[in-house]
Amino acid sequence: MSPKQLRSTPAILHMLLSLAEGPRHGYAILSGIETRSRGQVQLGPSSLYY
Repeated sequence: MSPKQLRSTPAILHMLLSLAEGPRHGYAILSGIETRSRGQVQLGPSSLYY
């Protein structure tokens, strides 16, 4: 896999779903992911800036 390709993971799916709702800052993305996944997906701030 090339470095520019991302693997599809639940975290990436939730990030994309959050951004599909409109522009969001980092904290809103993280808290939305945790809420949407009912706590099943929890990310740290550095996960957004990979």
